[in-house]
Amino acid sequence: MQTVNLNTLPPRARIELLDFYESLLEKHAPSELPGTGAGKMSRWSKIAQRVHEDTRYPGGWSEPLKRDMRDFRENFSLKHDET
Repeated sequence: MQTVNLNTLPPRARIELLDFYESLLEKHAPSELPGTGAGKMSRWSKIAQRVHEDTRYPGGWSEPLKRDMRDFRENFSLKHDET
């Protein structure tokens, strides 16, 4: 996850980014209270809700995800690469 200072963006870019964010919330955020319609939520809605409510990473998922990706990349090898 990357944070963006909206104040540094041109006005048109700021509006487009906010509109995009709002459309994501409308599309993927649950419209019902948690637990009342969990079976009806899409997979992406469940993921968005879990990420939003997760208290393990108050700063966001960016750093842990980057660390996991780096660890995977550094430790990954294919069988034919080993000679």
